[in-house]
Amino acid sequence: MEIDNDTLSCLRTFEDITKTVANDCVISTDRLIFVVSEGQLGKAIGKNGATIEKVRRAFKGKKIVAVEDAKQMDQYVRNLFQNINILKIETIEEPNKNLQIVIDSKDRGMAIGRSGDKIKTNRMLIQRKYGYDLKLKTINEFINKGEIIG
Repeated sequence: MEIDNDTLSCLRTFEDITKTVANDCVISTDRLIFVVSEGQLGKAIGKNGATIEKVRRAFKGKKIVAVEDAKQMDQYVRNLFQNINILKIETIEEPNKNLQIVIDSKDRGMAIGRSGDKIKTNRMLIQRKYGYDLKLKTINEFINKGEIIG
């Protein structure tokens, strides 16, 4: 993965303030998403959110999202989709490398985010780390295709 100067600067600032290691960063128009090393999310957020608030001030009020990295792909996906009930995670190798996640229909809007921003950034993070294209399905879409949750 190549890191441009803006991303490198953001990572450096985040790490200096939080005293944690950020493994990745996505810069979008209104927010910054940092992937923090496994086990360091609490330290990055700080007591009562004090540390993440310092990060927010350093980036002039942009929304800051910190997610925890994970060794296992399914846990990484669950960390990216915080507060979303993921019912199934499946990798499909042929014809393309796809990662399909099945969620409850009521969580669809939250999983996609305003203007599709959340799904775009999560798709980018999964592609960078694992080389899979993310496909999101609701349980209704999954059942309508005759697939079974197992």
